[in-house]
Amino acid sequence: MKRWIWFLLCGFIIFQLSCSKSIQTPSQNASKDMDEGQYSSGLSMVAEEASKPAGIPSPVIQEVDVRKIIQNGTVDMEVEDPEKTSSSIEQYIVSKKGYIANARKEDVHEVVTVYLQIKIPVQEWSGFMAFVKQQGKIKKESVFTNEITKEYYDTAARLKNKQDQLVQYKLLLSKAMKIEDILAVQQQIDEVQEMIEVYKGQLNLWDQQVALSTIDINIRQYPAAQATSKNPSWDFLTGSELWKLLKNNIIVVLSGIIKFIQYFLVILIVYCLPIGLLIWFFYWLVQKLIQAWQKQQQKKK
Repeated sequence: MKRWIWFLLCGFIIFQLSCSKSIQTPSQNASKDMDEGQYSSGLSMVAEEASKPAGIPSPVIQEVDVRKIIQNGTVDMEVEDPEKTSSSIEQYIVSKKGYIANARKEDVHEVVTVYLQIKIPVQEWSGFMAFVKQQGKIKKESVFTNEITKEYYDTAARLKNKQDQLVQYKLLLSKAMKIEDILAVQQQIDEVQEMIEVYKGQLNLWDQQVALSTIDINIRQYPAAQATSKNPSWDFLTGSELWKLLKNNIIVVLSGIIKFIQYFLVILIVYCLPIGLLIWFFYWLVQKLIQAWQKQQQKKK
């Protein structure tokens, strides 16, 4: 009897242990399913965020407080010495932390013209224009402005959105467990990083254009300075030069006469001779016809 009681007690203990194990396993599976559900939910959330239009401004972007304006211009001026003036302008530009982007000099018929394209900080614009007006006479002055405030801050908002997406994608990448999920998230990261570089490059270009103004300067020489710059001197032919010039002109005249005779003969032979032969033939034919008609008339009489 005691033996049966002992068997029943051992069987009851084994049954209790098996039941507790079967109850624990579903709870662990539920916890695992919950983690995967959170990962899938996070992946879908980031995908939904990535599908939003890039132009929607991020709420963390500050309000526009600085206008972005690109300012360029052109100047046409007249001076006595263009080379000296261009050198003075270059020294002034360098002192104001600017530089010469392009330079060209032309000397046509002793008239000097210098072309300069300069880059100067926009805050030095007024001072530079005052300096230029002291160098000579301004013939033409133009200023061109292009406000890019809206485009600039829209691009900055797009950049901030992409940077936020990149952080979320990297967080998902650290939690990804499947190979296909890792590849999908990495592809999204690559695309977002590419757009971030594009937006950064555009903003850097705009920053440079806003910070540095471009001015094209055309420096010409005064008309009076052009006349006085030509220093006249005695200029006459020597005996040998005079004889050479006379001989060359005689040769040119004689060559012209000979060529005229040659052309006349060619025209006479090619054009006039056939026409002359044709006229002679018609004349001969008419004479023959007249003579034959006269002989017939004499026979009738």
